[in-house]
Amino acid sequence: MIFITSSSIKSDSILESVNELASLGISNIELSGGTRYNGSPIKGLKKLENDLSLNFLIHNYFPPPEKDFVLNIASHDESDREASITFAQNSIELAVQLNISFYAMHAGYLINMKPPKPKDDHFVIVQSGMMGREEGEKRMFDSFEQINGFAREKNVRVALENLFPIESFPECSLLIKPDDIFKFLDRFEDDENIGLLLDLGHLVISSNYFGFNKERFLEKLYQSYDNKVFAIHLSGNDGKKDLHCQLNKDSWQLKVLKDINLNGIPVTLELRNLSKDIILDQYNLVENELGI
Repeated sequence: MIFITSSSIKSDSILESVNELASLGISNIELSGGTRYNGSPIKGLKKLENDLSLNFLIHNYFPPPEKDFVLNIASHDESDREASITFAQNSIELAVQLNISFYAMHAGYLINMKPPKPKDDHFVIVQSGMMGREEGEKRMFDSFEQINGFAREKNVRVALENLFPIESFPECSLLIKPDDIFKFLDRFEDDENIGLLLDLGHLVISSNYFGFNKERFLEKLYQSYDNKVFAIHLSGNDGKKDLHCQLNKDSWQLKVLKDINLNGIPVTLELRNLSKDIILDQYNLVENELGI
């Protein structure tokens, strides 16, 4: 099943973004960041879900809070870490209300960051020193276990998303190297409630920067942990930055997915602020190339 992210439409209103995508005939929509707080969106989303026969997923920074912050379950600022755990729990509550079976979020960062400035898409890095990776992973695991305990009570599965090197601080993101990802999967191997959101755009950037073979990584992932891949993200980039731009027919991400069993796995096209014509063309491209 192919989904389009709500942030592909430039709008401050999640209901407007969903309506715009639905007007294109797109019924599978991943609710993500990019809109502004306007009270609880649940009533409006449930009405759209019922009236337009929509299917939703929830990803990371949704629903938007009244006061923006950077969601980071590995933060060494304890108040930020606790706020991130609470945010995830609130997102899981919304997933229950929208009959969504899982919630996926970013793995976390080893450095403090502030939300983007107006008209900017990038976090502002606060240069207050970077945590060691071992400490950051421990904080991430501790936080995620707490989130998973809450999610399990709600009958919702949870997943972490592999991230990518940020140019100014390339080592600050978690789950960016194969060893890190397999360490996470090994730790929760026997927990069927926990899985991975596999972002192929992020994988392209990480493999370019660290020099690992992305095809070999995918081969090992699907040999050992095919049941742990809960969802997949696609987006185009230049191999250096997470641009969320268009894919083309020859994109590596589309080619590699043709060899993967996608039965029951939602595939989300993560675009940013594009015209409706381009969004629909991209949706049709993915649908035609993958045959799902």
